[in-house]
Amino acid sequence: MTDPATETRPSALLVVALGALLPLVILGTGLWWVLRQPPDAPSSVVSRTPTAEEIAREFRGLGAEIEATDLLERGRYAEAVEVLDSGIAADPSHAHAYVLRGFAKTELLRLEAALADFDFAISLVPEYAEAFRRRGHVKRRLGQLEEALVDLGEAIRLEPEDFFAHAEQARALAELGRHAEAVAAYDRALALKPNDLHAIGNRGVSRGALGDYAGAVADYDQVLAANPNDVNGYYNRAIMKLALGQPHEALVDCDRALSLELPPGLADELRSLRAEAKRAAD
Repeated sequence: MTDPATETRPSALLVVALGALLPLVILGTGLWWVLRQPPDAPSSVVSRTPTAEEIAREFRGLGAEIEATDLLERGRYAEAVEVLDSGIAADPSHAHAYVLRGFAKTELLRLEAALADFDFAISLVPEYAEAFRRRGHVKRRLGQLEEALVDLGEAIRLEPEDFFAHAEQARALAELGRHAEAVAAYDRALALKPNDLHAIGNRGVSRGALGDYAGAVADYDQVLAANPNDVNGYYNRAIMKLALGQPHEALVDCDRALSLELPPGLADELRSLRAEAKRAAD
């Protein structure tokens, strides 16, 4: 799956064991406790000894997050939502549980419900960078592009080296037709992750939209060097080569693409592009 939530967490078995033992330790010692906070939250010390029931709820919530993270890694999104529903019901105070559930709902195309989870996570932890980034992603997919840019800008402010936030910002800018800004955003993303083929290919789209056909070809050259079976890479590079007045090279790319397994609908577009390149070459 794309950009999975993969934090290092204790095993589920350890959580169960500690959940059974810790209430006894707390009641016997009267120690101060620091309750677990989501990744972006400042730590806070509890000014009283939690009750055994509070600790039990805490560990039920933690166990649900661990189990859900494993399910998300395996693409079992509906099951992850069910597990997180139970965990949140047991302990609704963990912002990261809402982020995990929002991610699962995003993958299930329950975008409005995902937004509600990210909203609540941010209400719990107002500077939660991942929640802003994921909410911005959902808003972009819903066509709320300006609002998405606000969220993504906040995510970048909080975590300036988050590749995914920069790449998502670039996609939103491109969808708004702001291609010069999109190229700059892709440049920032690729400075953090230089070999990401999706970002390189998408930058090529924006370069082409700006009339920088040579720059776009350079991006597609890089994509195809890494993945010689990328049908979209050949298709897009053929378009740029035709725009550069290189119809013979465009024909070669069309033929290479047509020799590969094609997604539905692309074969007709490629044949049409090839016919155009053939007319230009003759």
